[in-house]
Amino acid sequence: MTNSSIQPALFTLLVYQQNQENQQDLLQLLQLFQQQFPCKILWMVLGQGSGTIPTSPHWEVLQGEDNRWQELFLRVLPRLIPDLPIYVFCGDDPCRSQPLWAELEKLADRVLVDSQWAARFQPFCSLMQKWEKRPSHPPCIDLNWVRISGWRQLLAETFDSRERLEQLATSQRLTLYYQSTDMAKTIVKPGLARQAFYLQAWLAYKLGWHHSPNASFLYEALNSAHAVDLEIHYQGPKQEIKVVLSPAHIEEASAGEVVEIKVSGEGGYVSQMTRMAGDCVRVYSANQDQCSIPFTLQLSTLRSTKRVMQELFYQKPHPDYPFVLEQIRSHQP
Repeated sequence: MTNSSIQPALFTLLVYQQNQENQQDLLQLLQLFQQQFPCKILWMVLGQGSGTIPTSPHWEVLQGEDNRWQELFLRVLPRLIPDLPIYVFCGDDPCRSQPLWAELEKLADRVLVDSQWAARFQPFCSLMQKWEKRPSHPPCIDLNWVRISGWRQLLAETFDSRERLEQLATSQRLTLYYQSTDMAKTIVKPGLARQAFYLQAWLAYKLGWHHSPNASFLYEALNSAHAVDLEIHYQGPKQEIKVVLSPAHIEEASAGEVVEIKVSGEGGYVSQMTRMAGDCVRVYSANQDQCSIPFTLQLSTLRSTKRVMQELFYQKPHPDYPFVLEQIRSHQP
């Protein structure tokens, strides 16, 4: 046992892990959480793999066999700190049925999942909808949704007038570029386009876009291990809109992060938001008659600001999220 029990803690974080493929990502996230919000972490590992987790004063690792998960659960209970909120974090695909995860959910004041680790995105969204509809359910937060919090804020700040909002709503093409490789420039795992897909679904919901009757949608691209272009068609109030999710690469961005947004419409209108070094975003817009002076905004990320972490750990679930899930579900043929 480590000395984590004597560390100051704002809450207890129960981390469930069975699939070892996500271990490095999970390790980086827990270190990031600890930097922002000190917490008592109980890291539960089913099966082999706990030996590869580095020791730390910030967490205690508990290991058990798959068929003896009850023993692991009973070991957790006396380690909980009375009166501290209990957050449960699934370090695996939440769509995988496992009795231990079901029991941990019953203890939770808040449930954290990551759609980046779901093998298939559509079943994940269906599961989140199911959780949303449960009576008296604890808040359930997807890290990928929280990761686009900064972009949602910047879009609201950029299109902050009736005229600008109308230009966005009546645009003809929207392109979202997402990071196709990690900062080590290695091949990354499936699901790279999911943050960008969340963001365009949120925009479609807010702007009243509906799926075109002739729309074609590449469902498997959201589960692909390859960085591919993904094309979605909508019907706007006056026009058809083509949305393209396209892979790109910049420095200082993690795999799957949105790195650029381009909007174009009638009269030569174009607006471009480009991520720069230091989590800055350069905003530029123009039409056939005039162009604006470019300006820079700061992008909030999990790494750069506590505001995003607040949404993850303390704020109520975003009110738009259930409608975005419904928007995604309506893509199904």
